[in-house]
Amino acid sequence: MAPVKHWTQETFIEKPMLFMPDLLGRIEKAEEEAACLREIFSEHGVPGDGLVLDLACGIGRHSTALARLGYRCVGVDISPEYVARARELAAAEGVSGSCSFVAGDMRRLRDAVGGCSFDAAVSMYTSLGYYDAETDAEVLSQVRELAEHGVLVVETMNRGYGKSLSRRRRSRVGEYVRLEESLFDEETSRLRAVWRMYRQNGQDLEYVGSIRFDNRLYTGAELMELAGMAGWENRRVYGGLDRVGFREDSRKAVLVAW
Repeated sequence: MAPVKHWTQETFIEKPMLFMPDLLGRIEKAEEEAACLREIFSEHGVPGDGLVLDLACGIGRHSTALARLGYRCVGVDISPEYVARARELAAAEGVSGSCSFVAGDMRRLRDAVGGCSFDAAVSMYTSLGYYDAETDAEVLSQVRELAEHGVLVVETMNRGYGKSLSRRRRSRVGEYVRLEESLFDEETSRLRAVWRMYRQNGQDLEYVGSIRFDNRLYTGAELMELAGMAGWENRRVYGGLDRVGFREDSRKAVLVAW
């Protein structure tokens, strides 16, 4: 019997174009998020031209935004298609000289970017939690090795907010009509979702394909514990990149560790 594929293989490698409109739609927001990251970096002594690891970088929207602010960035993503798009975006923004992108698995960061010494590392848009807590701790441990004297910023969906997302909804994203069905599992703290994508064809909807997600969500306290297990001695959790106070029902949980 063939092994069951992990959902990241199906969604980001085999069907990357079905998630692409969501990533493209967030490029403009990356500029605001990069400005928030710059404030955090500055407070933790990251130099203005420091080297930043962009973990699960997608199409490189944060790397390119940070490069425009003067940082040098290395983005790692499991999807060769997204890495190719990231290089195109960096070229279009005129920051190819400050960005490099590697197709690689975050679980094997040492293989992807071993030998680099980073001043900061970021994990944005709930890219921590693709696997399980033990794997996430190991990923953060590898990041700690690569950014031994740096700062880590993890932006993820807060578990307390994810509990409210067991629902069905319809939306339009880029060229697609998306029918989304989500279910939060209290026992495992996992938010599972299936997105069925359609194109409008006159009055009808033409089915294109589906992708799925299965994210482990964390409370603020769990994020700090996870980072502590990985060797990050100092940790804070906020309710957003602007470092607003964290609440149990905050939409985001943003970990800053050093």
